[in-house]
Amino acid sequence: MKYIVEMTEQENTYLYTGEWDSDFYGDFIIAETEDEAIEIAMDYLRDNGVDPDDYIFRAKETEKLDVLEIRKQSGLSRVEFCRKYEIPTRTYDDWEHGRRHAPEYVLKLLDRAVKDDFGLSD
Repeated sequence: MKYIVEMTEQENTYLYTGEWDSDFYGDFIIAETEDEAIEIAMDYLRDNGVDPDDYIFRAKETEKLDVLEIRKQSGLSRVEFCRKYEIPTRTYDDWEHGRRHAPEYVLKLLDRAVKDDFGLSD
């Protein structure tokens, strides 16, 4: 499952973002449950010297598209995918590794193109 974790400190709300690792991808967290997603966010804060007790956490499941899932649907390698859809490799790598985020409209267009090109259904 993919979750977005919001952290609230007094009147400020933050979207959890962090370094690339096996559980974290871009703006969402890969976890089995909401509690696990919150624990990952809390561990991230602890690892960065921040006391998670100062925050209130809320996790919600998301169906956010990401380029890795879209590419995997195609069965193409990174290079093949970039070549087919005319995406600079460095840009794609930044999207896949969470250093930058593809605009939502680009993700929707790529998702539709892959489904059309490879005969996949919604």
